Amino acid sequence: MTPQFHKDTGGNNIFVNLVFDNANPIEATEWFVDVEEPGGLRAKWQERLLPAEHRKELADLREYLRLHRDEQRSLLEVQGGVLEGRHICVSWVDDLVWHATPTVNQRYEYHAADAIADYAASTRAATFLATTVLPDRSVSNYYDYSRLTYRSTGKNYDIHLVELVGTIADEPGTALVTWLTTAGKRQQDIDCDLAVTAWMALYANDRKTFENDVALRDKTSWRLTGGTAEAIAYDDRLAKDPSVGEAITTNEQPVGLAKIRRANSAGSEEFKKRLADVAAANASVPRRFIRTWVRILPATSAEVRDAGFRVQ
Repeated sequence: MTPQFHKDTGGNNIFVNLVFDNANPIEATEWFVDVEEPGGLRAKWQERLLPAEHRKELADLREYLRLHRDEQRSLLEVQGGVLEGRHICVSWVDDLVWHATPTVNQRYEYHAADAIADYAASTRAATFLATTVLPDRSVSNYYDYSRLTYRSTGKNYDIHLVELVGTIADEPGTALVTWLTTAGKRQQDIDCDLAVTAWMALYANDRKTFENDVALRDKTSWRLTGGTAEAIAYDDRLAKDPSVGEAITTNEQPVGLAKIRRANSAGSEEFKKRLADVAAANASVPRRFIRTWVRILPATSAEVRDAGFRVQ
C-alpha cells in the first residue's frame, strides 16, 4: 500500500502518544505539519467539543507556521526514516499533523495525460455517486461512499475522486479554485460531497475545462496515495449530531501533500538503504504500541460524571 495519511482522533483530543514495544530500531511514523484551518465539517464539529481558547491557539500557531514556511522542514518534506533505540515514544498535536504508517512503497506519480485518460472513469464514478449515494444519506451509504475508488485507465492502481479533485485544487489558477471561491468554500472543504458536486458542476459536461485544469496542475509535482485522508476518525457521535449530518467520519484532502516529496522515497541513498534494511528486519515483527490520547472534556459533561470523577 502507499502511505495513507490521516488523523487519529475524534475531534476533542489534544495530544496523541504512541509508546512502542520495540527492542530494535523501527521505521518512523511518516508525518508533515498541517497549517490549514479545518474544513467546514471538522470546524463545526470542533466548535461543539473544544474550548474557544484552544481553537484560537491552534489558529495562531497555524498562522505562525504559514508565515515561516521556508524554515519548517516538515512543511517542505514528509518526515520519516528510522527511529533508533528501544521502547520509542512519539507524541503530536493531532490537529496540526497529518501522519501515516511508514512504508517503503511510493505514491503514484500522476500527470495531466493520466487524468485525461481517466476522464470517462472519473465522470462515471461522480455520476454514480451523484445519482445513487447523494440522495440517500444513510450512514451505511456514507461509509461506503467515502471509500469508493475506481481503477485508473491503463494503470494498476485505484483513484479516489476526493483525492483527485483535492489535488487539482492545489493549483490556484484552476477553474475549480474559482468555483470553490464563488461557492464560499476552501480547498480543505473538499470532502466526498463537495468533490462530487464540483465535478458535476464543472467537469461532467465540460471536458475542455477539465483538460485545462489538469494541464495547469501538471506544472508542479503530482503524487497520489489512491485513497482518502481521514481528518476525524470514526466517531458515532457524528452521525447522532443533527448539526453535523450523517457522516461518521470526516475526510479532507491534505492541502499540498501531492506536491511535496517523502523522505522515505526522496532521501539520500544511504537514508533509503537504512530504511529498507530496517523494514526488512521488521517484516515479521508486529508493529505494537500503546496509544493514549489527551482529551478536553467539560467538567460538567456526562462522560466525566459517568466515569466517576469528582469535579471540585
